[in-house]
Amino acid sequence: MTGSRYILFTLSLIYLSLSINAYAQDTRSTLPVGTVNDTPVYFEELLKEYAKSVNKTPELQELKSFLPLFLNYKAKIAFGRDSGLYEDPSILQEYDQYVTEASYSFLVDRVVKPKLFDEFSERSDWELKVFHVLITPSDSTELSTIDIRLNKAREDIQKGIPLDEVNNRYSSVMRGRKTGGTLQWITAGTTVKAFEDVVFDLRVGEVSEIFRTQFGFHIALLIDKREKTPARLVNHVYIQRKPDSSSVEKINKAYRALADSGRNWSEVVLNYSEDPASVSREGNIGWIHYTINLPEEFLNKVMTLPAPTPYSQPIETQFGYHIFKIDSVRTFDDLDDRSDFLRGRFENVNYKFEDKDFILEQANQRYPDQTFTKKNISEATISLFPEFKEIARSYLDGLVIFKINENHIWSANKEDSIAVQDIYQTNKDLYRIEERPFYFQFYANDSSLIEQVTTYVQSGNPPSSVKSEFRGVEVSMDSSTVYANISEFDLKSQKPETFTEIIPLNDSFTAVWLVKHLERRHMTYEEAFDQIYNDYLPQKEQRFINDLRDRYNVAENYPNLEQAYKSYTFSHEN
Repeated sequence: MTGSRYILFTLSLIYLSLSINAYAQDTRSTLPVGTVNDTPVYFEELLKEYAKSVNKTPELQELKSFLPLFLNYKAKIAFGRDSGLYEDPSILQEYDQYVTEASYSFLVDRVVKPKLFDEFSERSDWELKVFHVLITPSDSTELSTIDIRLNKAREDIQKGIPLDEVNNRYSSVMRGRKTGGTLQWITAGTTVKAFEDVVFDLRVGEVSEIFRTQFGFHIALLIDKREKTPARLVNHVYIQRKPDSSSVEKINKAYRALADSGRNWSEVVLNYSEDPASVSREGNIGWIHYTINLPEEFLNKVMTLPAPTPYSQPIETQFGYHIFKIDSVRTFDDLDDRSDFLRGRFENVNYKFEDKDFILEQANQRYPDQTFTKKNISEATISLFPEFKEIARSYLDGLVIFKINENHIWSANKEDSIAVQDIYQTNKDLYRIEERPFYFQFYANDSSLIEQVTTYVQSGNPPSSVKSEFRGVEVSMDSSTVYANISEFDLKSQKPETFTEIIPLNDSFTAVWLVKHLERRHMTYEEAFDQIYNDYLPQKEQRFINDLRDRYNVAENYPNLEQAYKSYTFSHEN
């Protein structure tokens, strides 16, 4: 085959394949698989509705079984519209309440969390060194006074006055300490979001304007910003500092055991370390990084060691003496691996997802052309997100269907009562109460109390008076359960007007006074009504559905369903 003929042949095959697929798609879109109220229902709509409850590729027979159920559902929807239920005030009130609350939840999952995670992920690449002045207002503090003090603090920083002096001069005092000062290195999720948002927008050397967090009013200076130093997995041998030289001698002895005697790490930890929390983990103290809440002096000594380090020389910190072992530095195989790790951290950050004002603020930042308010949140969410519009529509349909079922199927009318009474009279033998005990059961924490009760009842006193006569005794009476329900006792063979033995039950003691055995008998009509009506309901529902199908010309088209299904399976296979 020549080159030009081969190209023409290949193009012909491609065209044929595209034509077949287009025909398959067209078949699914144009062949109605049923009608309701003379309106065609297509395969795609049926398939979409089926997929809401079944998460797998359907078999043809499953769709054949589902089709009449779906058409009956659509007939109920049509009946609801004709009956004015979509304008029913009680339904609309419940719908509005649901959609408003659901809008907040939807925005959190679809807008706020993705927005914040993207921001969190980007910020997690950086570490910031920040100084801040914090004034915590009291009831007597004037806001104008706070503004004056913080603006003066801002001027002093810009003049180059030492930061410690600025902090001492202007920050509030809490529990004897200044609330401001220079923070350890921070990254995404280290501080509250209101603080983080401000400092991550600063340039190095820039002082912020006055801003507020849940802790009070701040100004902040970005001292430094650098790429985040990867965390490292750290183990240590730890010796507590003592006033004499024994601590130094012991840490040096541990070091010689490693360096000179060649003893393995876990053995040295077990024999020398005075950190009981980490000894059982071979000295492991976890992943250490600059943004963890540990003194910066300690962090600098750990984070500047080479990685890996089999064991360091003895190092003194404010905690005591250590030999550090650096196992590894945290790295990620790819972006997905990093994203999974950050998502775990993100989920532990205390964002205010339950705060409606916070949700609205974040949504408005994400969609500046769409204004979200407490009054219009449901309308705004419906207009912006087709999937939420579908959720809202489905919920309203569900309320209407519930009302239809309640009015026309579940609630008994005069005609139903006549039908149920006829069923009862015709099938009395089906509705019986079996032989059962009529008894009183007594409970108390003290077995001697139960003994007093047995004596009291056996003396001819009514068991119904026990509750009022004996403090600390609980009483239950039953005459409707079968014997098997009182599993602790064999009441079937017990004589009437006698007590069972006293037995422990959970944290108390119990005994049963058997009054008599009630004989097997027919239920009265009133006793049997609920059971009969539940058996009758499917018949009533089917009659209602049949009336709806006639009223709205409901019809299945199974040949079209089979043809559309073939097109559907063909397109999935190709």
